[in-house]
Amino acid sequence: TIEIQALIFYTLASFKKTSEFCTEAGLKYFLLGAFSSIILLLSLSLIYGLTGLTSYIELGSLLQVYTLDNCITAYTFRAGILLLIISFMFKIGAAPFHIWLPDVYEGSPAAITAFFATVYKFVIFVVAFRIFIF
Repeated sequence: TIEIQALIFYTLASFKKTSEFCTEAGLKYFLLGAFSSIILLLSLSLIYGLTGLTSYIELGSLLQVYTLDNCITAYTFRAGILLLIISFMFKIGAAPFHIWLPDVYEGSPAAITAFFATVYKFVIFVVAFRIFIF
């Protein structure tokens, strides 16, 4: 659901077709969102390869009882979780992954920028909360 929602946001970022800044913002948002999606897919493939879990809720319950005996499996699982955290931080624009945000916010219309700054970050926080806390 995160990636389907991101596709809609790429379109919203380049909503004004006559503005060069808006088109540039949409392209930057698409390229950097694709990079973040690659990191997310890599992390989820590592976690799925080790655990066989496809649900965020099941992953959250696994993290609560996290005991892996094999050293290589434990390091790979930690790398998957670290990449998952990095991709979430990239998607919400947390430091040090925030360098691209001013370009997108400057080029997009004001209402869409406000939407990006609130709703999308809220969704990512909810997903991260469901995985790591709840």
